[in-house]
Amino acid sequence: MLSVGCTTVVNRSDVDCIGFIPDSWRIPVPSAPLPVEGVDADAEAKGWQSFGVAQTGQLVKANNRNDDTLHILGECERRYNAAKPRKKFLGIF
Repeated sequence: MLSVGCTTVVNRSDVDCIGFIPDSWRIPVPSAPLPVEGVDADAEAKGWQSFGVAQTGQLVKANNRNDDTLHILGECERRYNAAKPRKKFLGIF
């Protein structure tokens, strides 16, 4: 009868979700290098086109970091909350 009122104590350490984010992501994604100016018009046009494509790739990298970071933190929080002990009805259910 006395054991019905007892509860199980679960000691959990503090959650450290930020530890899952790679340190390399703290460094900003660099811009693509600007094209060389002062060459003939065809080469300069191709240089700017290449720059645009490369810059788009850098933007995609940067945006993916944001999406990945939100996913990592969300998953970490979900796992942390799933590990919480359930409340028991009358201490037994």
